[in-house]
Amino acid sequence: MQKEWLKQQYIDLNRKVLDIANECNVNVITIGRWRKNFGIPSRKFPAETIAKMSLGRIGKNTNENNNNWKGNDVSYKCLHDWVRKRKSKPDVCDHCGKKKKYLELANISGEYKRDVNDYEYLCVKCHKEKDGVLQKWIDAGKATRFKKGHESWNNNIPSELQPNFGRKHSQESIEKMKAIKKEYWKKRKAKEGSNEIGDIQKTIEVYNN
Repeated sequence: MQKEWLKQQYIDLNRKVLDIANECNVNVITIGRWRKNFGIPSRKFPAETIAKMSLGRIGKNTNENNNNWKGNDVSYKCLHDWVRKRKSKPDVCDHCGKKKKYLELANISGEYKRDVNDYEYLCVKCHKEKDGVLQKWIDAGKATRFKKGHESWNNNIPSELQPNFGRKHSQESIEKMKAIKKEYWKKRKAKEGSNEIGDIQKTIEVYNN
């Protein structure tokens, strides 16, 4: 195979790689390897041609046309992923209208249909309220604050339950834990490299007592 001939056929005459391969009685992979070895650059399609190819592929391998399509027989996670790809996330909660950093995708009808109009983006608070989770926690006396970075639920919690919020260890307990921790690491450092775990068990027993 001569470089000049392959370059003429591939670049100048713009022949298909398959036609060149058939003429040389080899496969297209061999032609590609020869082209790279000879330093012949790959042909680039014009922008207009690339646009036409992209339009031609749209819809050909999506939804019902995809071999992996399962219709409505799909998991909770996959259905939400499908909706997220087709429903852009707004800057504000669809329920309270407040701007939130964290928004969750929530189903409206409760039927989990494959319909983007049956979903909305809610902040954590509105999502819990709508699903009834917050009220269940209130009734069970297990309601707690949001994690750091989120809005507090205090305004929606009965006053008799609010003293349960943010309970902290007493100063005595804190000092006790610090002393146990300090003693543990002191012994651990002295026995560094040992496989004994007696100190750990002793520390746990002291802490539990």
